[in-house]
Amino acid sequence: MKKLVSSLVALTLLLALLPACKEAAQTPGPTAPGAPQEDSYTFSYADTIAWDAEYDVVVVGFGGAGATASIAASEAGANVLLTEKAPQGEEGGNSKVCYQIILNYTDYDDGVAYLKQECEGYDNMTDELIDFIVKGTMGNADWLESVGIQRPVTTMVAGEYPEFEGTQSVVFDFIPSTGAASGKFYWDSLHTAVVDRKDNIDVWFESPAQHLIQDPFTKTVLGVQIDRQGQTVNVRAKNGVVLACGGFENNEDMIEQFTQREACYPIGGLYNTGDGINMAIEVGADLWHMAAISGPWLTLLNDADAPDGSKQAWFNQPSMGMNLIPGGASIYVGTDGMRFIPESGIHRHGHINHSGSFYSMVVPNTMYMIFDETARLAGPLMPTFSEDNSAEIESGLIVKADTLEELAQKLGIPADGRVPNLTQPTDGITASTDITYRRSGLVYQVELYNRYCKEGYDEQFGRDPKTLAPIAKAPYYAIQVVPALVNTQGGPRRNTNCEILDTEGNVIPHLYGAGELGSMYGGAYTAGGNVAETLFSGRTAGANAAAPKSEVPAVTVSKVDSELKEFPGAFSAAEENVTLAEGETIGVGTGMGGEIKVKVTREDGVITAVEILDHHETPSISDPAIAQIPQAIVAANSVEVDAVAGATVTSDAIKQAVTAALEK
Repeated sequence: MKKLVSSLVALTLLLALLPACKEAAQTPGPTAPGAPQEDSYTFSYADTIAWDAEYDVVVVGFGGAGATASIAASEAGANVLLTEKAPQGEEGGNSKVCYQIILNYTDYDDGVAYLKQECEGYDNMTDELIDFIVKGTMGNADWLESVGIQRPVTTMVAGEYPEFEGTQSVVFDFIPSTGAASGKFYWDSLHTAVVDRKDNIDVWFESPAQHLIQDPFTKTVLGVQIDRQGQTVNVRAKNGVVLACGGFENNEDMIEQFTQREACYPIGGLYNTGDGINMAIEVGADLWHMAAISGPWLTLLNDADAPDGSKQAWFNQPSMGMNLIPGGASIYVGTDGMRFIPESGIHRHGHINHSGSFYSMVVPNTMYMIFDETARLAGPLMPTFSEDNSAEIESGLIVKADTLEELAQKLGIPADGRVPNLTQPTDGITASTDITYRRSGLVYQVELYNRYCKEGYDEQFGRDPKTLAPIAKAPYYAIQVVPALVNTQGGPRRNTNCEILDTEGNVIPHLYGAGELGSMYGGAYTAGGNVAETLFSGRTAGANAAAPKSEVPAVTVSKVDSELKEFPGAFSAAEENVTLAEGETIGVGTGMGGEIKVKVTREDGVITAVEILDHHETPSISDPAIAQIPQAIVAANSVEVDAVAGATVTSDAIKQAVTAALEK
């Protein structure tokens, strides 16, 4: 860090001598403003950094995308550094803990149709981008085989959205068994391929990237500043840097800022804390898909803290939205005691149908699963729980009560109450006093649910009838359910070359992105899509980053003299000069858009003309008043005229301005 700071200080002192500089390669200096001076300096910014190591390519993040990018760059002949935040043995991010499903399409046209429906309404999901995703997905198997990994095999047709066109061509691929004990054959295969290329790929563990080192003149990313096990080192990347360090599912502040959710807990990679987003922002990258998430899944908190002290949610089949109790004898309620979702089935990685469009579920901040004695004895809620869940009741993790009223009291939620119905104010301002009420609360909700069980149909949410089992046998129980994220999709925007773009849509030279950090998926998400993306985005980013690059050109900066000018503001005290004839005066009124200035002409005390000199009213609203009110005032020889309906404020402002002119 000291080396980088000293270089930056030296450059800052140099630039401090220059009132202005011109970004130019091998040019004598700026031509405006002012004339070039004799004091000019030509240098390469890269030479101002004290580098500690040099590689052709630096890849940040040893998950599926980072591993793929490193392999692809190595295959292109590059010398690669793969730097990872986690300790050895904990690398892998979400790729290590996921189900190893690789999405694929058996037909290009069907894949395009399916993906367009997933991304419906998102303008940045262009035809070019969708084409890249589908073709990239379909090319994954060939690429894996080309680098010595077993070719995936298709196991099932499994479109997560069977109602979409093209779903019959959406399949799941799996890499066959590698003999690894973990059963994580996709991740094991990539990991092994990286290790097998150790002559070309150096791996650093416990070495989080801290900052990108960027040439401030050309905006080229020159390298990465890395905390290598407590030592700050500057690593030169001659050809490119690939950001592949995952999303922000374990960053509470980013979850609040980007997804408007009070709390969500990570299911997968605990080291995904949004580091790549911060680094990309520092170099001017644009962001996209920030609110796109795989979740929320509803599950329970792990009974032990994660190694970093954070809370982690359980990753298992029930967490995909299925009811946690064997036989389905439970419901989820919020702090009003009422249900909010159908508790059965898989909710499309947290997405549900909202009147024909799929969006992430909106769930209460605090939620409880309610069940009875029959359900409690059906088996452990989680693999680590006691067989009859008694140990968890004893510890207080599961709340027990003899009645539903008592259970509601212990949870601090209403048992049986009234909630006002929303009513339309009678005068548009004051709320109506004629308020009707409806029942609410836990007792009422269980009564409703049990009635649905008896009738075989869930009128509230259409829950699968096969899962409707009554909550009827005391004691009654509750356990808190939490929203969890498998991953986030947001991050730096990239193009189909996997180059990261700035806020004006320009490529940031030598900077690439892959995987879930700035994922190309907007809108709804389908199972296996991110795993497929680690491969097609990783290999694209890695190969392009490895391509030899020209030397970053030197720049010449010159001292110039500034020529300061005065530019009047919109509300400056100086009024524009208006030539007035005899009998003409000016008045000002205040409308919706600010001042309205008028010129009034009088002859022998009679108003003969009203001219509006300047206004900033909304044209579509104010036009009738602008046209009619001056004529009406002249006709009446008075400002006591009716306002134009729909443009009352503008009408009154004109009359106010005319009154001011008359008073002069």
